[in-house]
Amino acid sequence: KPDSAPALCTLLGNLEQPAHQAIVINALFELAREIPEVLAKYLTDRRPVFVRNLLGIILRWNNPRLADSVERIFRYPDPLIRREAVRTWVVLKPSGTVGKLIALLNDPDEAVILATLKPLLTGHYTASFSNWEPIVNAETFGDRPPAERRNIFHAMRLTSGDEAVSYWTNLLTEWGWTNRKKKEDLALMAVDALGKLGTPSACAALEAGTRKGTAAVKQACTAALAGVSKQPRTT
Repeated sequence: KPDSAPALCTLLGNLEQPAHQAIVINALFELAREIPEVLAKYLTDRRPVFVRNLLGIILRWNNPRLADSVERIFRYPDPLIRREAVRTWVVLKPSGTVGKLIALLNDPDEAVILATLKPLLTGHYTASFSNWEPIVNAETFGDRPPAERRNIFHAMRLTSGDEAVSYWTNLLTEWGWTNRKKKEDLALMAVDALGKLGTPSACAALEAGTRKGTAAVKQACTAALAGVSKQPRTT
């Protein structure tokens, strides 16, 4: 009966053989389906194999009510669990706001960052630019791999839209002599994001770049504006 679910969770956590675990997992899948919170409270357990098995059941249920419970283990000590938590959460919450997900882009595990970027690039989520500021304003942001920085900018474009334009405008127009190459690389990535955003605010930022950027930035801004003008207008 369903009231046996807590005891089965305790049993599952103590089993070591995958075949034995599978039997209990199937039983929990059926018995706890209508009382999923009983299972969700065990997600903070410090045994990764146990938690991974619980996430597998939750994924099979695909019950949106459990999204908040899964979100609570985004900082789980084991990186494999953090990755699985992100993937499960995305299935449970395929759209909406994603502030806590964005914070995982500072995760020390590269695979967690990749798992986090994937849903952020779908265009199904929204976020305030304030969620992005700790990521893009960090002194170490320029040291991230180029592909990662580029994807972060496009995730910003898709989740925050015009809210990010002011940040990108500063990249195009404010120059100093320190780390000039890194700043120019970021500015060129900003041009790409602004060109794909294509809103009036984005175009105004590109116009500013044609006047105040470095030679490479001016050229890129001009090309991006030309590309925006060729895009079909939507009504």
